[in-house]
Amino acid sequence: MRIALGLPSRIAGASGELMLEWATRAERGPFSSLVVTDRVVSTALEPLAVLAAAAGATKRIGLMTSVVIGPTRETTLLARQAATIDTLSNGRFTLGVGIGVRENDYLATGFDFHRRGRRVEEQLAMLRRLWAGEPLSKDVGTVGPPPSRRGGPELLIGGYVAAVVRRIAQWGDGYMAPGGGEP
Repeated sequence: MRIALGLPSRIAGASGELMLEWATRAERGPFSSLVVTDRVVSTALEPLAVLAAAAGATKRIGLMTSVVIGPTRETTLLARQAATIDTLSNGRFTLGVGIGVRENDYLATGFDFHRRGRRVEEQLAMLRRLWAGEPLSKDVGTVGPPPSRRGGPELLIGGYVAAVVRRIAQWGDGYMAPGGGEP
C-alpha cells in the first residue's frame, strides 16, 4: 500500500522551514509521496515552488500535485515548471491537473471560467508535445528542459465530469480524485 502525505502549504503563515521539516521527516518514514494542493485566491504557498524545495531536500519520496488548476496557468510556463521539478527530483514528480470549481481563481488570473474545460484539453495536448521535445511552433523552439521520464512527468487528471474519462484516455496516465472525492 502506498500512502501520500499532504504538506501543510495551505496553512496561514506556513514557512519554508516547516515544509522542509515535513518533507525530510516524510522521507525517513513510510510515506510514498508528498502532496500539495492549489488555489489562486488564497494565502497558501505556491504548490510547484513548494515541491521544488522538497525535491532538493529529498531523494526517495514522490512529489505530487492534487491538483494544479491548469487553466488558471499559462501553459508553456506550467510545462517548463513541471519538467524542471521532474528533472530536479530525478523523475519523482507527478502532475495532477484539474479545472477547479471556484470562479474567483479565474477572475484573479484573467482566464475565462466558462472555457476552462476546453482550455485544459488544449493544455494537456500542449504539455505532452512540449515534454516530448517538440517545438512550440515553427517560429518558436523547445520550451523547458527534457523531463526525466520519457513523455513527461506522470500526468493524473482530476475532476468529476464525464469528459475526464476521455481526457485520461487521450493524455493522462491515470485519475486523481481532487479533495478525496467519491469512489
